[in-house]
Amino acid sequence: MATSIWRTPRFLFYATGSIVNNLGNQLYFLVLPLMVYSMTHSALNMSVMAVCEALPQVLLSLFAGALVDRLSRRTVIFSALCFQAVCCSMIPILYFTDLLQVWMLYILGTMLSIGQIFLRSAEFAAVPAMFPDRKLEASAGLSSCFTATTIMGPLLAGLLIASLEYPTLLVINSLTYFAPILLCLWSRIPHENMGGVRSARQVLTDTKNGLRFILSSRILVSIALVMGLSNFADSGILTVVLFHLKHELTKPDNYISFVLMVNGLGMLVGTFVPQKFKWLAKGKMMFAALLINNIGVAMFLLPVTWIAPFALFTGSIGGMMLHIAYTVLIQESVPNDMLGRVNGAMRTLILITFPLSTSMLGSITGFFGSVTAFITAVSLSIIPLLIILRGPVFRFSQQQLQEDLLSSQAKVIS
Repeated sequence: MATSIWRTPRFLFYATGSIVNNLGNQLYFLVLPLMVYSMTHSALNMSVMAVCEALPQVLLSLFAGALVDRLSRRTVIFSALCFQAVCCSMIPILYFTDLLQVWMLYILGTMLSIGQIFLRSAEFAAVPAMFPDRKLEASAGLSSCFTATTIMGPLLAGLLIASLEYPTLLVINSLTYFAPILLCLWSRIPHENMGGVRSARQVLTDTKNGLRFILSSRILVSIALVMGLSNFADSGILTVVLFHLKHELTKPDNYISFVLMVNGLGMLVGTFVPQKFKWLAKGKMMFAALLINNIGVAMFLLPVTWIAPFALFTGSIGGMMLHIAYTVLIQESVPNDMLGRVNGAMRTLILITFPLSTSMLGSITGFFGSVTAFITAVSLSIIPLLIILRGPVFRFSQQQLQEDLLSSQAKVIS
């Protein structure tokens, strides 16, 4: 019987660094908007801060993926962590020297977001090289870490905010970048020679080739459609749920907090399910995940007021299963020198669909009520189910998947 990946020192070091980094990020995500508000007392300024953090994710993910495919992933990870540590440290330094202005927070927030893009892109491409025979366990384990920190992080941040000033909290956050730097050294991230970057034209060419690679592969086009349409259908559902609970059912805040905690718990459970069914083909796992997620959304249509925690729990299990199955399928199938670009393109697609979904479902809720929004989400979610059921991801064997991607790579090279 294989030893649990958690007993592997290399994975344990890497996962611990990821946990510390994610906890620090949770602190930062909560503190920075509050700091902007304390300086300006303006909701508009808080919105500008949110845009500064989100916009680079949409605009740069594709190009970051191309750069990651040309650089050592280890170098990118270390550089991104150091860059974020410096940027985050600048905020309390400027504050304590009475130089801090709100526009500086916008710039530093943007820079931190850029660092995060490169960090996540490099990590996505580095994990398969670190754990080539245990990609599923590694991805599921790291997803468990991330989910656990998204549950515990806000709680920890809330406790710290009650007793410490915002700049002090950002000092703590800047220190959390150094733990993953040290632990990544011990986890021995491969130092691959990917050829380096010679010019901006080369980056643009690599980005174009990455898109050509995706578009020439039936597998990747199918995955892109499934992930894009699935996210468009229901990634904004949490906004509808909150409106449904608060406005239509007039539930108190403590009940809403409980429901959100159950949602996080479902995500955590969802990280373990793929490991229990690792014999299942990833395409079939994606189908099962979509089905479970859709069942969760459909449960909101039941005429009972107590269904919300169970519905969110079910849906979040499916959502996390889908994320892990997608991640492992990409990592197992896409050539190593294309991983950054493929992930960057997919990530861009997902980031674009999130605000579209939120706007669509929010508007439907505002005009017609939450029930109509839930029906819309369930109806739209049937489309990716049909795509995956009738597409190559579900029907192809692993050998056929590899042949399809090799054919796509040959087209790009030619």
